[in-house]
Amino acid sequence: MTAYGLSVETRDFVSGTNGSSCVYPRGYFDKEAKLLSQEAIRRHAEELDSVHGILLNHGIGGGTGSGLGLSLFKSLLDYYPKSVLQTYGIAPSPRVSQLPIEPLNFLLTISALLDNATFCCLFDNESMYKLLGMPSMRVPTPDFSSINRLVAQSIAAVTCSCRFPSNSMRVDLKCLETNLVPYPEMHFVVPSFSPLISRYVGDEYSSVPTVAALTKSVTTTCLATCNITTGKLLGCHLQYRGDVTEGL
Repeated sequence: MTAYGLSVETRDFVSGTNGSSCVYPRGYFDKEAKLLSQEAIRRHAEELDSVHGILLNHGIGGGTGSGLGLSLFKSLLDYYPKSVLQTYGIAPSPRVSQLPIEPLNFLLTISALLDNATFCCLFDNESMYKLLGMPSMRVPTPDFSSINRLVAQSIAAVTCSCRFPSNSMRVDLKCLETNLVPYPEMHFVVPSFSPLISRYVGDEYSSVPTVAALTKSVTTTCLATCNITTGKLLGCHLQYRGDVTEGL
């Protein structure tokens, strides 16, 4: 078990002998895995004073992430109707796809998320592989561990203002949805993270970037294969951490 695994309680791990075989229906109708997952979430929810929000991280290309993840998401909507439910999914990419059935799983999941979800953040492996090859990253051999680290940093940045509230920055998950979702059907957002500095890089990138440099780099460090400079932006939300001064 890695150092990150030690931060998670062993009772929260849900495992079994059944698999979805990367097929959406098998994961969606797996009642045993769904009940075990619901029990783990319910146990934590009962230990809290109130449940502000639930973040569902899942892969959309496989059967478990798409089928079981969506089935679990629908049940959470019924159990916690007043809480904020957000999904963060890894979408399949044509150049990095491993299974021919991934596009079908993706279409079935996106169709259901379009009708049921209120906030969906999409990543894809192809875009993150390209970012890991940037000069500031210098990852010798990009693997899933490096990609997971990049995704984890991005999601942790979203909840930073909730976990470390301050008088100058108090943005909860509901406020995030209000700023980024202009219409109920348009709730798919493209994440971006900056600065991208790898743990393999030495002191040459130790200087602190300016606010202007961070803002300009947002369009080039998207974690999904989408050129946001050629389309229309209906909403944008930027979160800065550290010693940030007002104005650019």
